Order: sequence, then C-alpha cells, then structure tokens
Amino acid sequence: MDAEYAESSLRPMLPYNADFRQWGSGYWFQKTRLPYWAMLHTGDFTLMKPFFKMYHDALPLADAFLLFYAQHYPRDAHGKLRLFPSQTLETWWETVNPAPDIAGLHFVLAGLLSLPTDVLSAEQRAAWTQLQALLPPLAIIVKDGQRVIAPAEDVIDTMPHNAENCELYAVWPFRLYGVGKDDLNIGIATFETRMNKAWDGWQYGSIHAACLGLTEAAQNEVKLKYAARHPYYRFPVMWGTFDWIPDQDNGSVANIALQHMLLQYDGTRITLFPAWPLDWDVDFKLYAPLNTVIEGRYHKGVLETLTIVPISRAPDVVIAPNIKRGALTI
Repeated sequence: MDAEYAESSLRPMLPYNADFRQWGSGYWFQKTRLPYWAMLHTGDFTLMKPFFKMYHDALPLADAFLLFYAQHYPRDAHGKLRLFPSQTLETWWETVNPAPDIAGLHFVLAGLLSLPTDVLSAEQRAAWTQLQALLPPLAIIVKDGQRVIAPAEDVIDTMPHNAENCELYAVWPFRLYGVGKDDLNIGIATFETRMNKAWDGWQYGSIHAACLGLTEAAQNEVKLKYAARHPYYRFPVMWGTFDWIPDQDNGSVANIALQHMLLQYDGTRITLFPAWPLDWDVDFKLYAPLNTVIEGRYHKGVLETLTIVPISRAPDVVIAPNIKRGALTI
C-alpha cells in the first residue's frame, strides 16, 4: 500500500509507513466484522473460515459473558436486570440499561434458545431461559412527537463523546425492528430523528435504512459510500479515511446495505427487494439461511428471472409488492 499520505490538519503529522495505524496495533472487531457480514451473503464461506475459527475456539466464553450479565448486575423494582454502571457504546459514558446491550441480549438469547435440543445442554437452556425472563424491555420515549427507541433507559452523562446512533443497534445488527416486524413505525421514527446523520466510514445509516425499508435513504448513502475514494491513493477502492486508511468501512458497509436492500430474512421468511430502487437494474445471487441460494435478474422495472434453491424454500419467499414480475417460473 502507499506509505505517504497528506494528513488532515486536524491531526498532527505522524511517522507514516506501511505498518502504521492511527489506533495502534489492537485487533478491532468493530471494523473487522464488516467485510465478513458481506461475505456471508455472497457465499464466500472459505474466506470466512479463519474468522469463524477464531470465535469458535473462544466459544466457551459465550457462557461466561451471559453469566456475567446474570450475576454482576442488580435487579430493579420489577425484578428485571438493571445494567448500571454501564455505557452506551462510546457515545454515552454513564447510562442505565443501554440499548445495544438490551437489544443484543434479547436477540442473542432468543437465537440461542431456538437452537435444537441436542445442541444445548439442559443446564444452558435453563440458565438462558432464566436470564431471558430477567431482561427489561428496550426503553421507548417520545421525541419530536413520535415514539422512538432511546439510547438507554437513562442517560446520566448527557455529553456525547462519539457519534454513534446507539439506539439503532436494535435495527441492525440486532434485528428487533425492521421490514415485516412489529412496530416498524417505531424503528422508522427512530431513524428519522437520530442524532447523528453522518454517512461516511463505519456509520451504519445505509444498513439501518435498508432494514427499515427506506429505499431512498439507503440508496443515497450507498452511492456516497461507494464514491468516497481517497484522493491520495491510486486505486478507487481505497476508500476515504474515517479512522484510518486504506479504509474497509465505506465499502463493507455499502456492500451490507446493498445486500439488505435486495434480501432480508426473519426466521424462515425471506423478503426480496424490501428497499430496492425501482430504476436500478440488478443481476444477483445471494445466500440466505437454511442453505438457501436465491438468484435473479431485475431489468427495466421487471423481475425477469428468479431461481430458488432448494425449491422447497419457495413458499417462504415474499417479493415486495411494488416489484413488477415477468413470466416467472420459480
């Protein structure tokens, strides 16, 4: 990679070379996860093996993390967990029941408890069922006259220290609100009234918009991200700096958003074109849960071909009602 970089005046000049990183040599899952989310839907499973192996080898920690939540926090007056002291990502530093943690616990525990009986031990199932019953709901507040998800049940330190829309973690990656789910209007209102409307780098607005079926917002941010090349690099896919360069965030988030504009899933249901612009042509092949592969062509406003493998999954596939269909044979 290019070693020289004309640094912004916002940061001091530093000893740049091919190994330099602005944030040190730490391994940041916040960034590393993004290319792998996109690989999952494109079927690049061989490339994902080292990533999954690292976390598979650490799988015994899944019990330990959940045990920590169960044993190290007090209960509130209703007998529910009260996560305090806690912070809401990097933005709010002193909060009660932060939305990412509460949404994550609801989403992860529901997923774990839906696993087949031969995967979990009786002890695990009992402990996680008990913990699930202790979870408080996500905090809902009224903002600009609309019911929205709050970043936490209570924000004690009201000075934001970063630019994250923490409450939208309940839309993605913890998909509690979205297309085809209950209370979609709450998710949409939360997105529309969000504090931070920046689009660049790891900002997930394009993914959130896609998951909520907000086609125009997703489309606009995806276009901005793909076009955000850095002026000092020779190659267009060396996207502009956000935390450091070469940047993997803009391209990876745009890939994830584009995939979610085309395909979303919830349980066994698969929704096609939930946030797709009617004037965008596309040939696609995407992987979905239960070993399902969906391939199609949408051209000049008409879905011309659609292949679903295995065909037994066809009844689970829903096509967005605004998509015109040709003489399809599925």
